[in-house]
Amino acid sequence: MLPLGDWLLFLFLWRLLLSAVVEGFSLSLPAPQNLTIKSYNFQNVLSWSPVRGINGPVFYSVQWCFKHDQTWKKVNCRDITKPECDFETKKDIFEIILRVRAEEGNLKSEWTKTLPFAANKDTIIGPPKEINVTSETNSILISFLPPLRKEVISLHLSIQSIRRIQHILYKS
Repeated sequence: MLPLGDWLLFLFLWRLLLSAVVEGFSLSLPAPQNLTIKSYNFQNVLSWSPVRGINGPVFYSVQWCFKHDQTWKKVNCRDITKPECDFETKKDIFEIILRVRAEEGNLKSEWTKTLPFAANKDTIIGPPKEINVTSETNSILISFLPPLRKEVISLHLSIQSIRRIQHILYKS
């Protein structure tokens, strides 16, 4: 009979061998799949389906680049275990590509890339936080707090400007 230490080593190697057979004789991790970017009020989240590890926890790394540059830069999500990453893009008008890979010890998956993303056209803008309407003589005052700003925007519409808007809208 084998000593306990040899037996544990044998079981570890046996599990590793079985994992390699199940994974197609490959000691690599599968690449993350189903990458999705959700952006609401310029709060951007990249998520993906979790990768099943071979013998331990799986960590993820995320990088980004400009669509036409392909110089990869680190994102604030490195060595994370949750299959999602909150990322900021200071370059809201430019298209970027994100990529993610799974890592377990020395094993690394291939990178999986997103489709191009541009925050200025791909984010969903929520409704105003607050709206106030007051009437004055021959005019109305509309004030609202946009979802992305802290200052109030005011519109002062006179009867004449409302009639001009109606004329433009109903002209055709």
